[in-house]
Amino acid sequence: MLRQNYDYSSIHVPVPEPLATDIISWGQAKLRNDNIFMYEGTLGREDEIHVTVLYGLHSESSQQTRELLSSETPFQVVLKKIKVFSNDTRFDVVYIEAECDRLIELNKKLKKHVTYTSRYTKYEPHVTIAYTKKDKGWDLYGEKDFEGKCFECSSLVFSSKNGTKESILL
Repeated sequence: MLRQNYDYSSIHVPVPEPLATDIISWGQAKLRNDNIFMYEGTLGREDEIHVTVLYGLHSESSQQTRELLSSETPFQVVLKKIKVFSNDTRFDVVYIEAECDRLIELNKKLKKHVTYTSRYTKYEPHVTIAYTKKDKGWDLYGEKDFEGKCFECSSLVFSSKNGTKESILL
């Protein structure tokens, strides 16, 4: 989904190529356009494949986040099954579970030290594939096309609410 400005900043792990392209292609093959939720005139397909570490940061600057993460080292992320969640009356989210204790630790570390807003009480690492119209992605629940695929996270991306993105090397 292409958006220039957001309500908040975020920090995420980019999924590297060719895995990112494989995920996009899988979503295009499995989810017809007429089942995809439209958001601000744009189809709700994720076009920048990533695992969000924390969305809701108030700061537009990456400085505090960079300082907090300066001692972090690269780590592995393992993908699991396709899942779906529904926390909005307008759409469902088709995603891939991501397993990684370090992501959970980073989420906790950021929440402890930065000002943020979130309506979610539990962090569950995942890779969003698409936002579908209500009940249009559940037939994919449990598929194992990406189960066991893994990638190394050697950088994070600070995505500012003003639309700029900065890489943070680990």
